[in-house]
Amino acid sequence: MSQVVPYLSRCDFLGKDLMLHRDLVKHSSNSRACVVYGYKDARGKLQFLSNTEANQNDWTIGYVEKEALNLLMEKSQPEWDAKIIHHNGASHQVLVCEGDEMTASNILKKTMLTELQQHFGGDAIYLAVPNRNTIIAAGSAEAIIELVRSKWDMSDTRGYVKVSDMIYAAKNGKVLGAGLLPPAPPVVKPAVKGVVPAPAAAPAPAAAKAATPGKMQLKLPTKRQSAPEPVEEEEEQEAPAPRRGFASAPAKPATPGKMQLKLPTKRQVAPEPEEEEEEEPAPRRPTSNVPRLSIKPKK
Repeated sequence: MSQVVPYLSRCDFLGKDLMLHRDLVKHSSNSRACVVYGYKDARGKLQFLSNTEANQNDWTIGYVEKEALNLLMEKSQPEWDAKIIHHNGASHQVLVCEGDEMTASNILKKTMLTELQQHFGGDAIYLAVPNRNTIIAAGSAEAIIELVRSKWDMSDTRGYVKVSDMIYAAKNGKVLGAGLLPPAPPVVKPAVKGVVPAPAAAPAPAAAKAATPGKMQLKLPTKRQSAPEPVEEEEEQEAPAPRRGFASAPAKPATPGKMQLKLPTKRQVAPEPEEEEEEEPAPRRPTSNVPRLSIKPKK
């Protein structure tokens, strides 16, 4: 147990039900990330802690995560590379860290999330963990869409274990929700000289206007707000639609092309691991020793 640290993984990896794990956030998509707990054996091979082993030792997931995070905090802090990404006529600073298999696990550090929010100066920050070796942070979700897509696609080539191609919203040191990337823009093939393209078929009338590709919505819940539904544009109708009932009306489908962010309500918040009471709690690490953000200077 002394060498167990948290790792991030895809939520649909083989044998997940046998392993001790939890979702990073509550979300219905199979693209969400989950947290598992593992260690390197004598051969350097990664071994994950199973539910059976935890039950045999009376280890709760709260106890395991607490001990695993303590060990993760002792590891070297992420060193960020600052990039400037231009999006919709504005320049956005983006921080990227690429390292070992525990790099993406830094998203679990509350202190680091708080420092990132102070650095960007917004109400929330947006992060991505496309693979175990990469973590991305920014003050704008839309600014990192293509970067996240690129890092996700190159994971196999670099030999990195894929984690999630979603973007996560964090506030006050906690990851609160996640959103799917919008569909990639269509690839336009260059015209071939001498070849006449077939006439395009007339588009069928749509029930609602499609969203602009590349747009996404990320909203954080307030104390009186629940998770926001995807915004749909209104369209003129021959007769007014009946008012939506509270209990029986079906949910509206997500608007294509917009990022759908599911944020937890008070009853849906991903439960944080409960800490067990100990007779002699471990001494707290002095806050003065907590490392600050390390950003590489531009060359």
